[in-house]
Amino acid sequence: MFNRLFTIFCVIACYLKDMELKVGDVLYRKYAGKLTGKTTIERVTKTMAFAKNVRFRKEYHDGSWLKIIGAGSYDRTMYYLETEKLKKEYFRLKVLSKVKAINFDNLETDKLIAILNTL
Repeated sequence: MFNRLFTIFCVIACYLKDMELKVGDVLYRKYAGKLTGKTTIERVTKTMAFAKNVRFRKEYHDGSWLKIIGAGSYDRTMYYLETEKLKKEYFRLKVLSKVKAINFDNLETDKLIAILNTL
């Protein structure tokens, strides 16, 4: 029984490779499952990585969210290492934000009709 459990543990441990954050790594912040921003690792020490006002453990498991140092146990903010999917999601979020900020009241009617026709 012990040998079987030890083998399963070794397989899982091999799958979850320990990785290390490095200066320049881009992290995306999600709060309650919603993408809210991004930040970059600015400094790394022997055990920690720093990005603006946030500290992380330097080591992390591939594919999981990053552990914030000093966060409470009920903190719903999670950070993820940059992936293509997160890059696209963040770009879309920024575009939507800019579109929402447009004041359509000042546009001429012809331009408004052209915008509607493209949709």
